[in-house]
Formats: sequence, structure tokens, C-alpha cells
Amino acid sequence: MHGGEVQQGRLQVPSLGEQDLHLWRASLLLPEDALGTLQSWLTPEEQSRGARYATSLLRKRFVAARGQLRWMLGRYLGCPPESIHLLTLPGGKPVLQDHPHLHFNVSHSADELLIGVARSPIGVDIEHINRHFNPREVLQFFSAAEQKHILTGPLEHFYWCWTRKEACLKASGQGITVSLQDMDTLQATLQGWMLRTFITGEVVYSVAVQQALQVSLFQLTSDLRFSPFK
Repeated sequence: MHGGEVQQGRLQVPSLGEQDLHLWRASLLLPEDALGTLQSWLTPEEQSRGARYATSLLRKRFVAARGQLRWMLGRYLGCPPESIHLLTLPGGKPVLQDHPHLHFNVSHSADELLIGVARSPIGVDIEHINRHFNPREVLQFFSAAEQKHILTGPLEHFYWCWTRKEACLKASGQGITVSLQDMDTLQATLQGWMLRTFITGEVVYSVAVQQALQVSLFQLTSDLRFSPFK
């Protein structure tokens, strides 16, 4: 990062077509001066919400996540980050109030942020693999086929299934309306949503979309510049 300064220029994100899905990974650990700029883009309500977090680390993570989301959406829409109106649906899903043609979804785990952007509804979920976690503690949330898949494979199998459930729920925006046990994520399609999962190192992330989309993966650097990643 160049002195921690957030770049607010005319840097453009890649073109987003009707058949495209852009996935962005970003860090929630940012320098203080960058956080200051990001916070200045938040609404009074967002700043108040962030201030209610119990620890400084959680407050900084909130500012980093919300500020980078605003920057990202501003680049796609061609408008200042602070001018974007975000609306939260009754089920908890955030949407763009004035731009129904652009869809996004957000997830974070530890110090990493995942943002998905498309022209149709999507859901995303990201999880860091906890090697000390015992998936037997939560098997009641999985189908018999999923339980077998989890118990007979590496720990990645649990996170594969779990992130797919989360992505599907977040895509619908309606919360948990069916038993998690009835959501068989071993299928390519779940409740009308097409699922894709990626594993990179110790991170697993999944997306749920309504139609087959061309996925492009990007890394957002701390100066709000981007680069493709595998």
C-alpha cells in the first residue's frame, strides 16, 4: 500500500456482463489512514452500528468491510461510495435501493472479505478452515448423504457442504425456511440455485446463482486496486 492511502481515482473494475460473476477477496486488516477514509464513506447509521461492536478489532473489521463494499459498488455504478443507498431486506439481505440491475452479496471470515457481484441474484459464503473443529458436533444439520461425505473425507468436506448451505440461504434472502438437514449440498443445484465451491489453501468459499455464470476471481489490494488470482 502506498502510505496507506486509499485510491479514489477513476480506477475501473472489469466489465460485468449478463453472464458474468465477479468474486472479490479482500483483507479486513487495513492501515489506520485507510480505515479513516473508508469510514468517511459510511452513513451516520453505519458509523453508529460500527461503534456498537464490543472491541476495536471488530469495529475496524466492520469499517473495512462496509467501506470496501461501498468502494467496489461505486466503481461498478460509476458513482461516489458515499452516495450509494443500501437497503436491508426483511430476511437480512442487503441490496442496492436505486440500482436493481446490479446484485451483490458479502461474506467474511476472520480477516478476509468476499464480495460477489453479478447482474442476477447471488449468495456467497467464505470460511477459513479450523483444523481443531470437530464436525461431528453439528452433524444434525446435514443430510444422511452429507454426513457420510463429511465423516469419510477430510475436513474440507464439512466446509464444502456448510458454505454451500450458507450461500443458498443468503441468495434467497429469506432466512432458514426449510430444515438445514433437507438441504442436500452434494447436488449441483439446490432449491433452484446453482452451486459452485472453491478451495484455495485454508479457505473454502461457495456461490449460489440462478443460472450458469462465468466466474472471474479477483484480489482487492489494500490500496483498492485489483488483480486476478487463481
